[in-house]
Amino acid sequence: MDVQTPVLKRVERLDSIPLGDTYWTDEGYLVDKPIVTSVGIFEYVNKDGSIRRELRLPEHVFAKESLASYRGKPVILTHRAGTVDKDNVDREHIGTILSDGIQDGDDVRAEIII
Repeated sequence: MDVQTPVLKRVERLDSIPLGDTYWTDEGYLVDKPIVTSVGIFEYVNKDGSIRRELRLPEHVFAKESLASYRGKPVILTHRAGTVDKDNVDREHIGTILSDGIQDGDDVRAEIII
């Protein structure tokens, strides 16, 4: 009888990076370069509970205009906030994106401060 060893797949969280890249400023702010988006199929739950899938293609994710659009945007704690705009940003934001997006393989990272 053949016994096979299960293959374990490494799963990476989209909001994780090696801790050596994260630091606290002298003023007490957290600076990090997390993954802010990736290429692939994203699943979202609609208000009625159904699942919606959206394909993010490399030519869109890594377009110059797309990468430049990250700079200055608010960092929010959760997507449950919905659309963050001038009317609710004060309630929802916890930090700011300091840089343009930076391609890292199939991911986009950006420097943030919290």
